[in-house]
Amino acid sequence: MGAGRRTDPFRPASPSAPEEPPAMPRTSVFALIVVVLALTAAVVSLTQGFWLGLIWIPLAGVASNVLWMNRRRAKLASAQAADQG
Repeated sequence: MGAGRRTDPFRPASPSAPEEPPAMPRTSVFALIVVVLALTAAVVSLTQGFWLGLIWIPLAGVASNVLWMNRRRAKLASAQAADQG
C-alpha cells in the first residue's frame, strides 16, 4: 500500500488527507485517440500521394477542441470544488 492511501474503503478519509487528481473523462480519452489516429491517417495518406488525406486534418482539429474543452471543464470543476471545501 502506498503512503496516503486508505486501507478501509468504508471509513471516510480524514479532511487533511491529500486528494488524488480526478481521472481524465472518458470522452477526453476518446478525443485524444481520435486526434492521434486522424493525424496518423493524414500523414500516411499524404505521404502516399493521396490529397484526399487532407480531410483528416479538420477531424483532428475538432477532436482536439473537444479534448481541450473537456480538460478545461474538469479544471474549472476541480477549482470550484477546492473553493467550496
